[in-house]
Amino acid sequence: MGTKKKMFINTPVEINIETNRLEMSEEEGRERSTTTDGDAESMNDGRALVQPPARSGDVITPTRAVLTLSKSMFNAGCFSLPYAWKLGGLWVSFVMSFVIAGLNWYGNHILVRASQHLAKKSDRSALDYGHFAKKVCDYSDIRFLRNNSKGVMYFVNVTILFYQLGMCSVAILFISDNLVNLVGDHLGGTRHQQMILMATVSLFFILLTNMFTEMRIVSFFALVSSVFFVIGAAVIMQFTIQ
Repeated sequence: MGTKKKMFINTPVEINIETNRLEMSEEEGRERSTTTDGDAESMNDGRALVQPPARSGDVITPTRAVLTLSKSMFNAGCFSLPYAWKLGGLWVSFVMSFVIAGLNWYGNHILVRASQHLAKKSDRSALDYGHFAKKVCDYSDIRFLRNNSKGVMYFVNVTILFYQLGMCSVAILFISDNLVNLVGDHLGGTRHQQMILMATVSLFFILLTNMFTEMRIVSFFALVSSVFFVIGAAVIMQFTIQ
C-alpha cells in the first residue's frame, strides 16, 4: 500500500490566532532585550555605581558665594564713580573704564591660571598670594629668586597687608563721616573729635567682624551688608532725583 499524505488546511480563524501568538512573542522578546540593555547600560554607567563625593566642612551655596564675591567688589565706593567721570572727562572716562576693566580681567585670568598650574605642579590644593609668589621663585630659572623665595613671600604678604590697611582706612573714614552726619548733633564737641570717636567705634566693629574666618559667617555678614547697601542706594537715588 502506498503512503498516504495528510493535507492540513488552516482556516482564517487559526491563521489569525497564530499571527497574534507570533506578534506577542516578538513583543516579549523586544521587552526582554530592552530590559537587558537597560540593565547593561545602568551597570556600565559610572553615575549609577559611583556616587559623587559630598562636600563637607566650611561649604556655602553658589548663591551665597556669588553674593559674598560681589559684595567685596561692588561696595559704597561705586558712588564716587560719577565724580571721577566728571574729573576725567566724559569720553576719556568712558573709554578708560573699559580699558582698565579689560586689563584687570586679563591680569586676574593669568594669575588664576598660573596659580592653578603651580598648585597642581607642587601637589597643593590651592595657593594664596604669598605662597604663589614663593612657588614662582622656586620654579624659576634664576638662582637668586630660588634662593630668596621665602623673602619674596614675606614681601608679598606685607604688601597685601598694607593694601588691605589702606582699603580699611578709606572705609573707616567713609563710615565715620556718615555716622557724624547722622548722629553728630547728639554727641557734642568739635567735628574732629566726633570723627575720632566714630572712627574708633568703626575700627572696633571692623576688627570684630574680621576675626571670623568661616565662609558661612562671612557670607551672612555680606548678606546683611547688601541689605543696608540697597537701602542706602535707594535713599541716595531718591535724593539725587529730587
